[in-house]
Order: sequence, then structure tokens, then C-alpha cells
Amino acid sequence: MNNLEYLILLIAVLAYLGLPGVGAFLVRSKWRHFRRRVVGSTLLPRIDFKTIREGGGGLLGEYRFLGYLQAIQEDDTVWIRNEELTVRADLSNVTVYLLSSSPLAESLEMREEYLLEGVPGQVSWSRISSLPEGTEMVVSGPLLVEGGTGIFKSAQGTDLMVLIYDGSMAEILRRAISTGRHRNEYWNLFTPAALIAGSLSLFLLTYIFLRDPMLKSTALLSFTFALTPILPLFPPGAGFFFLYRALWKRGRILRAERDLLRLPLRYFSSLTGEERTLQAPLPDGGTYRMELCVSEEEAAAKTGNPITWRGRYPGIDGGGDWYAFFMEGGGDEYSASDPMVESLAIPGHPSLLARQCQRQAEKYEISSIAIFLAGILINYWILILILRSVI
Repeated sequence: MNNLEYLILLIAVLAYLGLPGVGAFLVRSKWRHFRRRVVGSTLLPRIDFKTIREGGGGLLGEYRFLGYLQAIQEDDTVWIRNEELTVRADLSNVTVYLLSSSPLAESLEMREEYLLEGVPGQVSWSRISSLPEGTEMVVSGPLLVEGGTGIFKSAQGTDLMVLIYDGSMAEILRRAISTGRHRNEYWNLFTPAALIAGSLSLFLLTYIFLRDPMLKSTALLSFTFALTPILPLFPPGAGFFFLYRALWKRGRILRAERDLLRLPLRYFSSLTGEERTLQAPLPDGGTYRMELCVSEEEAAAKTGNPITWRGRYPGIDGGGDWYAFFMEGGGDEYSASDPMVESLAIPGHPSLLARQCQRQAEKYEISSIAIFLAGILINYWILILILRSVI
């Protein structure tokens, strides 16, 4: 290969792999951070009137509040209330996440439609001009008390996390975790500009090379790579492209199921996958329990009306045992009413099932990439044959 051909390959690699790859890494990291923040917020106690009354003044710590919008002030302050109290939140420089509605099936089983609903929107509060009164919100982060009023405000390097949602409050956590991921990380903010710039650059080089008869093969290579952004959409590679999308979608579902399976384990630590019974304190009081059961019926009896996980792909098998996750005690009605503490029935240890989902997701994703590359290589070969017969 000559230096010009190396230049062509360099442009193609940077435009079609390098910049989109960097964007993919950033996008996946961003949504992973979002999911961690959502899960972390459930480990915070909910604020109540007693805590504010006895807290004195200043920073109390980090808390969580579930309520609905009461009013908006001009200085980026909102008033949020629930059945017990009203608090303020300073949303200046805060990113707000918008969670779309997606009711669970009546059977409360996880379904593909639930796992693949829309990705949460995100927007700076400064760009939100108005919201209707009664908009449901979840706010978590540093809480201060001033004049007997609780005020959520970013402090000490910790930003507030704000979720705006509609639908059932009991679904917030599962919806945020299952949908809080990009549909396809390759297609990100960098990708369109990188593809256009790379393709146009290679078309320009093709035009320059065609003016020199000695650079015919170099022009052919440049023109072939210039068509890369649209090449997968032509047959026979198009069939590979749609298969790639289907396999990638399955991988995304399995990654969502992996994260949902890990949710009840957030209260426990040092899990090996062999535990039969565990218990851990909840942030609002009471105890969260995991118990091994011999059947689905026994697990349902312990949990009442649980969300039941059922594997949907071969290779995800819990071995026949069932695990029940449920809250025990609570001390009072308030501490026992946390909608983010779920009753679950799972056919197998969640940590083992999550690992299986992870391995299966990786297999689907690697297979999808291999199939996509096979399709584009076939189209490359056909295109080169056609160009050689024409030029």
C-alpha cells in the first residue's frame, strides 16, 4: 500500500470507527452513571415532617422526596408536596430527566414492550419554561433546612437528581433502570457529523485521484470507502443489517434484564450467589428480606402480589429454586409505603441470573457486530467488482 492509500484508511477509520466509538463510550458511561444515581437514590431515606422539625438548620444530608409540583418561582425554585409536607428545590443548573409512561402488564410480568420503551429525555431546567401543577416528580440529593422549610439544593459537589414522570409511582424505579440506556451507542452525537465529514472527504479525494490515470486503483479504494455510510442498506448486505439490528436489540433487552435482576440486591453486600436467606435494613426503617422458596407459589405467598421475573431467552436458567424478596416490619405506615421497595419472585438467585444475562447479551452483541461486518464486506466486494468493470 502507498501513502495515499494509508491516508484513505486513516480517514475511514477515524470517521467511521474512531469518533463514533468515542461517542459510544461517552454515551454508555453517561447512562450507566444515570442508572447508578437512580439506584443510589433509593438507598437514601425519604424526608418527612419529623426530620425537618428536629433537624435544626443547615445541611441535613442526602434525602429523597416523591411528590408533585405545586408551584414554580422565577429564581429556578420549585415547590413540591406530597400527602405529608411541602419542600422547595433549587433547580438552577440541574439536568431534569423525563420518564415516559409505560404501564406494566396486568400479570406484572416483565415484557419486551416494557423493557424497550422510550429512552428518558434529559433537559436542563433552564430550558423548561413551564410545567403543569400536579406534575409528578422525584427529587434526591442534599437537603438543607431554612426557616423550618426543607430545601433540596446541589451542594458539596453533589448535584440533585430530578425525575419527572407520569403513570404509577410504583413503576418509577424499574422504568428508569430498564429504559435508561441508549438504543444503539454507535449512533450518538458524534456519528452523523463524522460520517458526513468522512464520506465527503473521501469523495473529494476520489475526484482528485481520478485526474491522474496512475492513481486509478487508489481512486477506486477512496470511492468505495466514501460509500460506506450507505453501503449496508443495499442488498445483499441489507439482510445482514436487519439481522444485526435484531440481535443488538436482544442484547439490549438482556442488559436491561440484568440490571433489573440486580435491583433487589442493592440492599445487600458481599453476595456469592449461594445465599439462601438474607436481610438488610431499609433507609426508612423495616427490613428487606431474601428467602429461598421451593416453588413459585411459596414465593408468591411470602410476597403477596409480586413482580415475577421470567427468562425469555435460552441459557437463562435459575435451576428450579425460587427466591422471594419482600419488606418485613417498617414500624409505621410511612416507612412501609415506599413504592421503590419492591416485592419480587425470581426463579433463581438474581446474581447468578444476572451473570447469565450479561454473558448472553455479550454473545448477541458480538454476533450482531460480526454479522454487520460480514454484510458490509460482501457489499464492498460486490461494489469493487462493479467499479472495476465500469472504470
